[in-house]
Amino acid sequence: MFKLELPRIQLEEYSNTGAYYFVKFKRNLKENPLRQFLEDEILSASKMLSKFRKIIKEEIKNMQDTDVIMERKRRGSPAVTLLIRKEISVDIILALESKSSWPASTQKGLPIKNWLSAKVRTKLRREPFYLVPKHAKEGNSFQGILNININFKKTSKSCSCYMLRQYKVNSQPMLLSFQEPSGKMGVW
Repeated sequence: MFKLELPRIQLEEYSNTGAYYFVKFKRNLKENPLRQFLEDEILSASKMLSKFRKIIKEEIKNMQDTDVIMERKRRGSPAVTLLIRKEISVDIILALESKSSWPASTQKGLPIKNWLSAKVRTKLRREPFYLVPKHAKEGNSFQGILNININFKKTSKSCSCYMLRQYKVNSQPMLLSFQEPSGKMGVW
């Protein structure tokens, strides 16, 4: 994941999914390089992804001692896939790190109140979240509307590590289910 730190932002939910958001900056960006990606005060996911792919393509041309090629863009994917000597492929994803408060769809908190202490929940809520530029899928096509998908992988990893520590301490089998803000179900 290639991270860029964001200034203060305002999130507007896209089509009530809880997973996609329009991103606006709370303050005027005079000298911020992200300013070039604004369209009507909204951060443009497609502009950011195009520039990201272009930068990586230029850097690949500068590499002379390794055999690296960039795979064709996969429809709807925010990742740039690099094939290194055709033995390994690497996905590079642009992620915007935000230290702002989490979006409204997460204000009720993660559904972990019954098994995670308030101290740990508070600590997780203070962690930054990552916005991954991505096109929202509607029906069989990808919407040209620019939006941002929230990535909770770091928080999920923290929860998983906490659960493993608790399991080792208690030595009792546990099966927990959870629902992410996007509506996906998961089981630990």
